[in-house]
Amino acid sequence: MFLGFQYARNREVNYGTNFDTLQYLKLSGFARTFYNGHIGYSYRKGSKERHSVRLSFNSDRIDSAIGKLNHNFFGDGSLKENYFDLSYGYQYFNVDYIKYPLRGWYVDLFAFKRFSPTLNLWGIGGKYLHSWKLWIPDSYFMLQASASVKLPFNQPYYNSHLLGYGDLSMRGMEYLVVDGVAGGVLKGTVRKRLFGITLKNPIKTKSHNRIPFTFYGKAFGDLGYVCSKNNLNNSRLSNKLLRTGGFGIDIVTIYDMVFKIEFSFNQLGSNGVYYHSGSDF
Repeated sequence: MFLGFQYARNREVNYGTNFDTLQYLKLSGFARTFYNGHIGYSYRKGSKERHSVRLSFNSDRIDSAIGKLNHNFFGDGSLKENYFDLSYGYQYFNVDYIKYPLRGWYVDLFAFKRFSPTLNLWGIGGKYLHSWKLWIPDSYFMLQASASVKLPFNQPYYNSHLLGYGDLSMRGMEYLVVDGVAGGVLKGTVRKRLFGITLKNPIKTKSHNRIPFTFYGKAFGDLGYVCSKNNLNNSRLSNKLLRTGGFGIDIVTIYDMVFKIEFSFNQLGSNGVYYHSGSDF
């Protein structure tokens, strides 16, 4: 069982999206105030299967300046919304290492309901990952797929965040977002172990006096698609096939830490070097 409460205030808030780029407003006072109280239950069956249920009450209030810039922020021109969220999640791990899988598969499914006259929303989605060892020594191929659908299709800006806001993302589009109600991403990655080193820990400790680092080289390509009922916010990327690619280096070390340095590019002609940390999902 878990129970929590959150209270947050922001002076700078993204009030909308224009040409797939977040637009921000910064005020001298607080532009947004958010409350959240939640209760939930999680169940882990063995070491591979996990279930979770969560119910939360949320209260979100924005400054009138945001309402003037985006009348569709909450969908009805209001400056405050109270609503309940109910969600269920299921995960199944069958991989050698959850934070950086080289062999095996993983699935993560969710269902979501938002109770509100204005922000009414049903959501379903999931992620799937599968990684295989290749015939080349110390080489692996990983395939990832993720998708999400929101109903009904007419949603305010508050509910239309999709690609680039969370788990549904593409490498090479780090500074871009695509709003919509349905979408999916397919990622392919070839990885090869380059070498490993072990360094002496400068901090004296009995359990970790030496720290291992493993380096992997990789090449990748991503495909994505976001469905939007209307051409929201002058989007250049909704309702069309999205393509990115690149190569990079992953560094895996203790405490489930994974660091990634990637050079990636997209179909808009932009490219760059990006740093990431965390798991592949």
